[in-house]
Amino acid sequence: MGPAATVIAGVGRLCVPLDRLRRALYRALAPWSGPWIRDRDVRIGVHGVTVVLGSFVLALLAPLVLLALGPLVLGVPHLLADVRYLVVRPDLHRRALAGLVGLPLALSTVLVDLRWGLLAAAVAPLLARGPALRRLVVALPFVALLAAGLSALGPTHVAIGHAHNLVAVVLWVVLGTALHPPSATARAARWITVVPFLLCGAALLCGAADGWIGPALGPSLRYHVASLAPGLDPVWAARWVVLFAYAQAVHYGLWLRAIPE
Repeated sequence: MGPAATVIAGVGRLCVPLDRLRRALYRALAPWSGPWIRDRDVRIGVHGVTVVLGSFVLALLAPLVLLALGPLVLGVPHLLADVRYLVVRPDLHRRALAGLVGLPLALSTVLVDLRWGLLAAAVAPLLARGPALRRLVVALPFVALLAAGLSALGPTHVAIGHAHNLVAVVLWVVLGTALHPPSATARAARWITVVPFLLCGAALLCGAADGWIGPALGPSLRYHVASLAPGLDPVWAARWVVLFAYAQAVHYGLWLRAIPE
């Protein structure tokens, strides 16, 4: 096992005590919470709608705090969970060609350059198991995004920044449907999460929450507009900044529970 694989496996071992704590917490709460804890689909639905509504309120009241602390408090655990459940558990980090994905990912992190991350995303499907045509179809969108990033990095960065939060919610639904047998409760759990998510996002974009947005942003808006809504007039720029804060919080919150479940 190489150094990178050893580090990744170590991340999984560090999470073992947290798993035990989570199981103990569920056992302790089960007698009082009933199906809210015992039933996985109900648990996912309650968690999903709570994340959506909580993120919406926080985005209205303190969007800049959400933008500053969200990646640290929720984003880092979200990435660690992804590595643990999507890489370590399937033993993908032990594959001989894993370095072809890990190296550009590491460069993307160190250099803060989106293009290296897109290269890793384009290479990963090509190295996966499965029919060649399917792997090529999955890789092609990332190749197109990489080409866009090479020719116009700024607009590509903004577009991916906003789109990846929506894609994360779509994948949350797709993975949940693919990995677990469909049931009425499971479908309801996803609907009561996705519908409020879309409605709250539409409310932010159409201006229904403008009265809350202005006072909450304050003088720090200029920095976030430059990275999230460059070139837009102040009203639309503020809406897109707050929409990003909201969608990012939902993205992180859903995936923190979706992957373990």
